[in-house]
Amino acid sequence: MDETASKKIIWLLKVAVAFSFLYAATSGFIEPNNWVGFFPRFMTNILPGPILLRVFEIVEVLVALALFFMKNPFYPAVLGAIMLLGVVIFNLPQLDILFRDIPIALTAIAIAVYSMEKTPLEAKTESRGKIIGEN
Repeated sequence: MDETASKKIIWLLKVAVAFSFLYAATSGFIEPNNWVGFFPRFMTNILPGPILLRVFEIVEVLVALALFFMKNPFYPAVLGAIMLLGVVIFNLPQLDILFRDIPIALTAIAIAVYSMEKTPLEAKTESRGKIIGEN
């Protein structure tokens, strides 16, 4: 597969994941009662549900924007996958509703795997190990 096709595929995957985060954030803002119940009790014991939901919505929007605008979307993709899998794990009795989060999380993981070779940490490590003049 050529690089242009790969870039188009990754762009579509980013749109899919970002859409789900933007939709959830928007819907949570409009209808908070539909979403606040997905937080586990230990989290709502730390922060009240409505405040926790607003914080989560902000993070969702930031993840979506980072997927589009960061040169390397590795970190937002990993964070997005963790968030989605966390929602599923802490709400297993509601899997009939949340089963869709699993393929979205796997899509985020695919974005991370594709981007993994280009993470800033690896690029730094790689450049340190090169001998001057080596290609």
